Amino acid sequence: MKNTQKPTSAPVHKYRPFHEQIRVDLPDRTWPSKRIETAPRWCAVDLRDGNQALIDPMSPERKRVMFELLVKMGYKEIEVGFPSASQTDFDFVRQLIEEDLIPDDVTIQVLTQAREHLIARTYEAIAGAKQAIVHLYNSTSVLQREVVFRTDQEGVVDIALEGARLCKKYEATIPETDVYYEYSPESYTGTELEFALRICNEVLEIFQPTPERKVILNLPATVEMATPNVYADSIEWMSRHLNHRENVLLSLHPHNDRGTAVAAAELGYMAGADRIEGCLFGNGERTGNVDLVALGVNLLTQGIDPQIDFSDIDQVKRTVEYCNQLPVPERSPWAGDLVFTAFSGSHQDAIKKGFEAMEARAEAEGKHIDEIEWASGKGGVAYLLKADHALDLPRKLQIEFSGVVQTRTDAEGGEVLSAQIWDIFTDEYLPSKDDEQRWGRFELLSTRSSSDMSGDVSLEVTLRDGESRHAVSAVGNGPVAAFLEIVRAQGFDVTLYDYVEHALSSGGDAQAAAYIELQVDDQRLVPAPSPASETTAVAYAHGHHESVLRSHTARTVADSAAYLVSSLSPGTRILDVGAGPGTITVDLADRVFPGRVVGVDAAPTAVEVARAAAGDRANVEFHVGDAYALDVPDASFDIVHAHQTLQHLARPVDALREFRRVAGPDGLVAVRDVDYGGVIWHPLIPALDEWIVLYDAVHRGVSGEPNAGRVLKAWAREAGFTRIEATASVWVFDTPEKRAWWGGMWADRVVASAFAGHARDLGLADDAMLERISAAWREWAAHPDGWLLMPHGEVLARA
Repeated sequence: MKNTQKPTSAPVHKYRPFHEQIRVDLPDRTWPSKRIETAPRWCAVDLRDGNQALIDPMSPERKRVMFELLVKMGYKEIEVGFPSASQTDFDFVRQLIEEDLIPDDVTIQVLTQAREHLIARTYEAIAGAKQAIVHLYNSTSVLQREVVFRTDQEGVVDIALEGARLCKKYEATIPETDVYYEYSPESYTGTELEFALRICNEVLEIFQPTPERKVILNLPATVEMATPNVYADSIEWMSRHLNHRENVLLSLHPHNDRGTAVAAAELGYMAGADRIEGCLFGNGERTGNVDLVALGVNLLTQGIDPQIDFSDIDQVKRTVEYCNQLPVPERSPWAGDLVFTAFSGSHQDAIKKGFEAMEARAEAEGKHIDEIEWASGKGGVAYLLKADHALDLPRKLQIEFSGVVQTRTDAEGGEVLSAQIWDIFTDEYLPSKDDEQRWGRFELLSTRSSSDMSGDVSLEVTLRDGESRHAVSAVGNGPVAAFLEIVRAQGFDVTLYDYVEHALSSGGDAQAAAYIELQVDDQRLVPAPSPASETTAVAYAHGHHESVLRSHTARTVADSAAYLVSSLSPGTRILDVGAGPGTITVDLADRVFPGRVVGVDAAPTAVEVARAAAGDRANVEFHVGDAYALDVPDASFDIVHAHQTLQHLARPVDALREFRRVAGPDGLVAVRDVDYGGVIWHPLIPALDEWIVLYDAVHRGVSGEPNAGRVLKAWAREAGFTRIEATASVWVFDTPEKRAWWGGMWADRVVASAFAGHARDLGLADDAMLERISAAWREWAAHPDGWLLMPHGEVLARA
């Protein structure tokens, strides 16, 4: 086939090829025939080289989180800062030493230029450490010599040697610390090889490496200037010619300007290097440092132990994203969100056939691929349901059902078999054949449909409602629409949000699976708190009747979130969960402008009211959402706030864990809930005693916790928070105006809101009782001595 490419007008004449600038000639290279068989020594430089490249450099707390992550993963050499150039870095190094945060088998590394006052400050920073690497550097490249230092090779050598002598001098000031040395001819790839060798050998003569105290010579591709094979040639050449080679640790520090840092590191290691410096997921200046995750997992997948723990790579990614305040790209090797995703049909087919081949091989070996550890997550659960039962769960259902399965695994531990997953699924979503295990009010006994040329579908069904059977019918533009009309005729306000259908097999007689997402009477359906629970759904106890919104729309930060005010400042990012009609959310947005504030609520009607309340404010938005599966990235908000929300959730601890994920290790979770068990009032009116007992029963009947205020701290601890500030505040209704508002609201709510419906449906009250309580509220509101106090628990929590 003819090549039809054509020359362009690109200004290629402006650029000189690398071989015309720096000569690297190694015709007898041996590295191409080498094979990597063991892991190199690693040095993680996220806290120094990575941190200096961040838009928002790490706070001390984020630095500590990063350090703890690196230690947990198994890195034994960690560059923790440039203490002579930054007070923040100096203080962080001192914190690590003074708080005894450095394990005995970990060596911290600190960077310094070859200038006396900086070197002296460096030794002040590391005083008291058990051991430390002092990393001395100066730039040696042709360009740096000519443009920056305006000196010749001799002048650059003098800078390096004077710096090495000063390091030895100040070493004597901290005899309690074992000091090791690293030297970097910065911009090594822009330095003539013969000169790089000369300056390294002369520095070695001052540091005097020994078998017990080897010296690290680091050869950085400060700017990646050539193909990775050229870098490898230069490393092999240096390795051959260095003095004291047996007592030198030859180190690589590739950058990714040409996009080949991983290849350069791997080839450079094959060429004789002993050690590699880099950052997790390739963070760093410009296009980044070499990616330590890619390098490590590359080894792992070749059967070589990287000596670094990547077993929870998703958690590593989330932590790094929090510390760096930068996302890991979707296509980042081994860990990006899309790296195990195939959109191509042929690729998907190949993956399916790969699973089938694995199953066939497992069967031949007498095994079965039917066990998943919970770490497999929703992907593993969804795969087993699809493989064994042909169910291809929609994304939202995967998220919801994974929470149900996780509840079972948290309670029972270990692995979950495919058969157990199916049992959990059928228990949660499908009607039981066992009368004692049946849930829900209605049972569909029979259906018959017909259609005409207009496209309308007539549906006739037989419904069981308790002991009664009803034959009902309706017409819609499809069978689902017709059935929803039947449900509405039974007195329910039903909205369809999603419908997904697929065949369970091929052929004319194939059955299909349908997945329907509904909103019923503003009630929110969520997974059961545990598989053993008789409760399979939780509904918001109050609903969103006008009487309820009348109460909620009066709330502000001052009366409902005063405990949070000191944590608010301009620019703060806030997620408000259970935002309701949005008055608190909007107040928060005004207080933190221009900070972004997002309100989330399960009820579309409440979200519509909230959007109207927001008006034309640019920094606040509202969405329908799920407290257990918030559709936002990890560590994406500074504060997650929830007012009077946890009391209505069947799994408040799970919701708090989700809040903690969204706030991240450095964020704040703020929750406030009432404690109805502590509500007191005057005068004593018998029907109000009935009300408080009924309220408790209704709330618990829909899987809520009416006394949530007193257990917020316990829930926060169970959710994994370690820094918790628990306080309390009260609402008091004492003036005629406040009594009229509160009493009138409850007088309406107790007979007209979802609360009344739940009370009736649960068999806890009849109309006469509800009317009696309503009248009692009006009596209390009109009494001149009327007074009521509602206590609230409050928690400010950090991970």
